[in-house]
Amino acid sequence: MFADNRRAFPPEVQLARMNWITIAVAVFVNFVIGGLWYSPALFMRPWMAIAGVDKERFNANLPRALLGDLYASVAMAYALMQFDAPLPAALVAWACFVAPVLLTSATYEQRPFRFFL
Repeated sequence: MFADNRRAFPPEVQLARMNWITIAVAVFVNFVIGGLWYSPALFMRPWMAIAGVDKERFNANLPRALLGDLYASVAMAYALMQFDAPLPAALVAWACFVAPVLLTSATYEQRPFRFFL
């Protein structure tokens, strides 16, 4: 389950032994995919319509959103590197933690199912 070489060391040593290049690449890939996903060419306009966000409000909040995304990307990449098989761990984490929270939020906010997707 956990990478064996990480278990033998205390947390402060584990942090120093992390592959920061891999984390940086994962963060970069997340930003590229997110940038494409929320671009006008793909899903920006439908998402803004469903969320009730106009372009001015979107642009005003963008720096704060990007900082939050940066933190989330680094935290997820770091957490997933603790596993021997990060991709299955990511899929399980998404299915068991992320998807239920997003689905519940969309349901209580009475948003269409497309908002969850």
